[in-house]
Order: sequence, then C-alpha cells, then structure tokens
Amino acid sequence: MKNSLNFQLLVIGDGPAGMEAAIQGARRHLKVGLISGSQIGGRAIWSSLVPSKVWVHMAEKVLRVNFEANKFPPPTIDDIKNKIVQTSQEISIHYQSFLQRLGVEIIKGNAQYEGSNRVSVAAEGENEQQITADFIIIATGSEPAFFEGVKPNGDRIIAPRFTKQLQENPASLIMIGGGVTGCEYASSLAALGTEVTLVTDLPVLLPQMDSEIQQTLEESFLKRGIKLIKSSPVQKVLQEDSSVKVFLSDQQVLEADYAFLALGRKPDVKFLAENKNAIRLDNDGSIWTNGYQQTSEPHIYAVGDAAGGIMSANKALYQSRIAIAHIHGENIPAYKEDDVVIAVYTYPEIAGVGLTEQEAKSRNKHYKVIRKNYKNLIKYHLDFYVDGFMKLIVDAGSNKLLGAHTIGPLASELIAPVLVGKGAGLKYEELGSLPFAYPSFSEIALVGSHSSE
Repeated sequence: MKNSLNFQLLVIGDGPAGMEAAIQGARRHLKVGLISGSQIGGRAIWSSLVPSKVWVHMAEKVLRVNFEANKFPPPTIDDIKNKIVQTSQEISIHYQSFLQRLGVEIIKGNAQYEGSNRVSVAAEGENEQQITADFIIIATGSEPAFFEGVKPNGDRIIAPRFTKQLQENPASLIMIGGGVTGCEYASSLAALGTEVTLVTDLPVLLPQMDSEIQQTLEESFLKRGIKLIKSSPVQKVLQEDSSVKVFLSDQQVLEADYAFLALGRKPDVKFLAENKNAIRLDNDGSIWTNGYQQTSEPHIYAVGDAAGGIMSANKALYQSRIAIAHIHGENIPAYKEDDVVIAVYTYPEIAGVGLTEQEAKSRNKHYKVIRKNYKNLIKYHLDFYVDGFMKLIVDAGSNKLLGAHTIGPLASELIAPVLVGKGAGLKYEELGSLPFAYPSFSEIALVGSHSSE
C-alpha cells in the first residue's frame, strides 16, 4: 500500500543546499518536506567537504606550531579520523534538530521524479510513498567523476570518501588532479609528512583562479617539497600488493604507496532517471536553470552542484536563498556567478571573487591592477610571518571593483569586504571610507594603506 503526502515545498537532497532551502522555506511559514537519502548533511558533511577541512585544519596546526618545542604532539591518523567522525556527527545532529524545530518533515529514502508535481520515495523495508508538492527544489548535489582504468578500490587507490578508512599516514602518495580537492589534500598530506607527487592533465593548478595566484601556489608547493607533473593525462592506475603504479600518457610510470583520485565531480541527476526528458539538461549533464534557479518546469527549481557551474557549498547556499525568495514572490536580484567566492584551503590559503586578470583581458575590459602585500602590514610582523598578497582588478574608467584575488593567511576572510564592496557597486576608493580595525589583516583591501607595492 502506498502512502501519500502533500507539501507546499518539497526539497530533494540533504546536503548544504537542501538544508538551506528547507530552512529558508520553513522560515517563510511554508509546509516543507525534505527527502534525505542518507544522514542529514549528505555527501558534503560525511564524505567530501567536512573531511577535507578536518585534514586542512590538522595540517595547519603542524605548519604553525613548533612541535620540537613539545607544545603538543602532531596528530596521528586516528586523531584525524576521529575528528572527521566527531565533526560530521555534530554538524548532522545540529541541523537535524534545527530542521525539526522549524517544522520540516524529514522523509528517509531515495526519491524519483514521477512527472508534474509528483515524487515517489522508496526506503528499505518501508512502503513506497507518493508525494505531491506545489514547488520542488532539486538539491541532489554531485558525485565524484572517474573513468575506466582510473577508479578507487578503497585500499591503496583512494578518493576523498576513503580517507576515513586509512590505517596509516601514507609515506608516499600520487595525487591525481590539480583542482580544489587535489590541491587541498596535497597540501595537507605534505604537511603531515607524506611525500606527495601531484599529477594533472592541465598546464596549471586551479585553472579557475588568477594566473598570478596559480604561479604563486605552484612555487609554494615546490618549496614545500610537493612534486608537480603538469600536462600529463593519466591512462590507468594499478595496485600491486602494497604499492600503486600510475601510468601517464607519455609512457612515464610513477610508483608510490597510495594514489589519490581527485578528478572533479559531476552533477547527480539520478532523481530524474525515470523521466530523463521531463526537465531540460545542459550539455554537461547538469540541470538547466534561469537566473532564479527555475528549471524548464517553472514550479521546479534546481540549486547547488546539480545545477552545474561552480561546485561549492557557498554557491549552493546562495542559490537556495534565491530560489526560496523567488518562490515566495520576493523581488530579488538574479544569480550572478561573478559574486561567488572561490576559496581554496591550501597552505597558503587562496580566495578569489569576480574577474581574474585573464578574464578581464578576454572580455576586453579597460582595467587596472592594484596589488597589495601582506608584509607591509603591522599584523604580518605580529603574527604569521607568512607572505601573501591581494590583487584587485578595477575598472579603469569607473574605478569600480571587478574582482579580487588573495593568497596568504586568512585569504577566505579577507576577501569578504571586497565581496560586499563589489556587490554594492562601490568604487575602489569608497571601499576604504570606513575605519577598519588597525592593525588588522583586513587593512589590505583599503585604499591608501601601506600595503601597496
């Protein structure tokens, strides 16, 4: 016997985008259902985002503390694994409790789109449920991309979700992929003592970032002993007893204790499997949306990784808020990819928003570059002693901010005032019209500060 439910808003997905959509809908007094196929928090909290940031946090401790002074011992692999589980559990429990307090009904199971405003949910040992909703938000996220011959086996060929199963800190590892995930884990593992070789099929690391940031990160990695092999596609990866071999397209064969696959992600649209043609997809397999996250079916919205583009949690939250406000009839600006901060938690940390210099050139913008150095700030001499810079891309005519890119300690924090200024359409000189704390790292964005080169 099939059970039936009806909601004003039905959210498909339990990751950051889905939770945010449900929270924002409930706050607007909508009757909200959220379909959760796993534990609340989804892949981001349990397999990708949180585990990677635990590794980053542990590695940063190693890099910032002199362990020879015996202040506290460096983390073991068990310390890291326990911290991942503890953090994931705490976040999941918090959000589940918060959603329930707001009146969101959490429905466990796997969802399938049945057409129009209908969704079916199947859970093991339970009767299938039929659900209807006035509005549906697809927030099903993404899944790792692998290809034939280059797939994890859960033993010595691993991917992010397998880091919780490691029994040792690898002595040597080949990182396959030079995007955000590959660079973050390469940076963290190297800090914890692993000999890391990073291989990418692209000519640069972090292809979405400003070219000067890319070059600075590469130089930093090399100084830290991370080996880089660029423009080298991987053909296959094989495990042989207690080691792995990685075969490159130029016939080179690399060997290490482990291989880590960070080949990017692809939108998870299995929710549409039974009705593939019901909703328009883009060429990359993501769900097409307009600026307010509406799909080709106006009562159905898609947000986060499932909607393609930048795959990050902050972008997913941003799109969820836009979708809910649009459903609620609020007058809001459409989604702008140029307003999404890209943060990379390597050492040194990286953040960027808006146009890179190469993008400004390709769009024939009349621009100027203002470059600020950390070492000219008082805070630099009081705290980190780690150099960095902020690069501002400014319209040469209006003096308005087009983009900003930072590498160095606290980069993801320091980009925030620039994001606000850019979103408000401020001129560069207007950004520094308020008295920021002095001394502080945030001064780096101020006009007239002593951080200019």
